[in-house]
Amino acid sequence: VEVVLVLGFANLIADGLSMGIGDYLSEVSEIEYINSEKQRERWEFDNFKEGEIQEMIDIYKQKGVSNEDAETILRTMSKYEDFFIDHMMMEELELQPPSGEEQPIKGGLVTLLSFLGFGCVPLLSYVAFEAIEFEGYDPKFLISIILTVLTLFGLGVFKGKITESSMIKSGLFITVNGCFAAGAAYAIAYALSILTDTHGTR
Repeated sequence: VEVVLVLGFANLIADGLSMGIGDYLSEVSEIEYINSEKQRERWEFDNFKEGEIQEMIDIYKQKGVSNEDAETILRTMSKYEDFFIDHMMMEELELQPPSGEEQPIKGGLVTLLSFLGFGCVPLLSYVAFEAIEFEGYDPKFLISIILTVLTLFGLGVFKGKITESSMIKSGLFITVNGCFAAGAAYAIAYALSILTDTHGTR
C-alpha cells in the first residue's frame, strides 16, 4: 500500500503540473496567435483598405446580403477601424479577438488544483480506509473504484450544471469515459505484468 500511495501521489502531482502548465501555455499561445493575426489584418487594412472592405462585402454576399446593403453596412463600419478589424477577424478568420481580460495563469492553476482535487480521491481512499481489512480480503481497491466512479459522476453533473445541459447525461458521459480510460490503463498494466513475468511478484 505504501508503494501505491507514494507512486500514486508522485504521478498525480507530476500529471497535475503537466496539465496546468500545458493549459497555461496553450492559452498564452492562442492569445499570441490571435494578436499576431490581428496585427496582420490591421496592416492590410491600413495599406489595402479597399481590398479588405471588398473581401468583407463578398463574405456578406455569400451569406445572402444584397450587394447594396453589404456596401452600406461595411463602408459605414470601416469608419471605425478597431470595430471593423475585430469583425473581420470573426467573419473571415473565425477568430474571437482577445478581450484583454484573459488570465492564463488563473486557468492553469484551476486546471492543476482540479486535477489534484479529483485525482487524489482514489488514493485517499487507501489512507481513509487503511484499517478496514477482512480475513483474506482487502476491500480498499473496491472502495477506491466506487469512490472514483462517484467522483467522476459528480464532476459530470457539475459540468452539466455549468454548461446548462442535462446533468444526468453529462454525469454518465464523464463516468463512462473515465471508467473506459481507467480500465484500459489497468488492462495494459496487467498485460505488461504478465508479459514481463512480474504479475503477482512483491
